[in-house]
Amino acid sequence: MGSQCAVLMPTLNAQRYLAEAIESILDQSLTAFDLLILDGGSDDATLDIAKALQRRDTRISIISTPGTSPSRRINEALDTLSHDYLVMAHADDVSVRHRLAKQVAFMAANPALVMSGSDTHFWLHEKSGALDIDHYSGRKTYPADHDAIMSQLCFWWCFSVASVILNGAAVRALKLRFDDSLKTCSDWWFNWQAAQAGMVANLPEPLIAYRHHHSSHGPRELSQIALETRIVRERIACALDLWPTLSEDEREAFHSLSIECDGVRSIGDPDATKSLLLSLAPKLGWPLISRYYDQLAKFEPAEPVAAARVEHG
Repeated sequence: MGSQCAVLMPTLNAQRYLAEAIESILDQSLTAFDLLILDGGSDDATLDIAKALQRRDTRISIISTPGTSPSRRINEALDTLSHDYLVMAHADDVSVRHRLAKQVAFMAANPALVMSGSDTHFWLHEKSGALDIDHYSGRKTYPADHDAIMSQLCFWWCFSVASVILNGAAVRALKLRFDDSLKTCSDWWFNWQAAQAGMVANLPEPLIAYRHHHSSHGPRELSQIALETRIVRERIACALDLWPTLSEDEREAFHSLSIECDGVRSIGDPDATKSLLLSLAPKLGWPLISRYYDQLAKFEPAEPVAAARVEHG
């Protein structure tokens, strides 16, 4: 592996969309990269698909560690890689053709960045009878600059993890790793730690097509998200020395702040969210705190005529 850039793609029983996801990486205009397929023990055709593509393209490596979580597999890769840039990719999403070129150029031009992401095209996957249907739903935008991101990151995600690129040297020096004890919010905690260690940003253009599955946020996962949201928010509040200053009522309100899941649904009371944030502003000393409610990741629904497939190029 001698390239400047490594793409990390965790997989587990990902046969349906894997070829499309891998092809979108192999078709990048920036051609010097390594693609690592990090499999967790798939028992479908995932590894067969990956191996077939590997025979065709030597930039692909396959690492299989059955029974491990995506966070652990990524961490193990981070322990060994020496690339300048480390790129996250999902096995069911599509990267637009100039994604790597634009993100590497952006990171190179801004060496203080530890991490950056991008806006996303948003696909809603659902079943209709016996058919599986992908609807192009629109564009999801994220706060772009470091200050705007920090006004949100204490309370909720403001990166699409599948669009993230990391500064490899910073990751190694700071020993940044994903928390394997968090099953749904490890990327949020990772984002927070990266933002505390250096500058972060989002490119204000969609560089991936993110596929959301109705089944991915069922009652069980929403319950897990709610539980881990409390854990991460309390960690962050303690890191900011905010937690000891809050009353019991404020702590519970802090945990009940409105959150949104992939532009599809919300949990909590948006009005209570805004009210509490305004009351916390003096304690945090952040003039930007009142921007949180307005800076939540925006979802722009597609016009009916725009429901055509996003091209890789």
